[in-house]
Amino acid sequence: MDSVQRHRITIEQIGIKYGLMLAGANTGFFLLMALFGWEDEIWLRFVNLVFVFLFAYRGMQYFKHHTLNHWTYLKGLSLGMFVVLTGSAIFAVFLAVYGLINQQFITSINEATNISIDFNPVFIAFIAFVETLIYGFIMVFAAMQRLKTTHMQDSVHI
Repeated sequence: MDSVQRHRITIEQIGIKYGLMLAGANTGFFLLMALFGWEDEIWLRFVNLVFVFLFAYRGMQYFKHHTLNHWTYLKGLSLGMFVVLTGSAIFAVFLAVYGLINQQFITSINEATNISIDFNPVFIAFIAFVETLIYGFIMVFAAMQRLKTTHMQDSVHI
């Protein structure tokens, strides 16, 4: 009997770990933009998509490397989507709190848009959440094209 028990790696553990890192990177970038007075520059939010791809890809890569015998396409997709869901939910909560604390941010967003809707902190957080999910899920599918194992590769390794 092996005296050292192997730690079982789960999708949830990796999803939360990399989702927290994603939320931290998005939050850090937002605060850096706020430091320079650019938090109301709406187009800069697309830089967060680099973080979404990076952390989803790294999480899936980590899972594939450490659970090679249990790696499947659907497990990789679900892990990537869990990372994106976790990171975007935490970042959305941060944006809502930031908007409640800094009303000038909400005012500048309302002035920067040409829509007759009056944005509030919760609505801005919801938009950021849904937008990150949509783009993130697309990026997860793209990342899986790089990480998937083909049937040809599987037959060679047997």
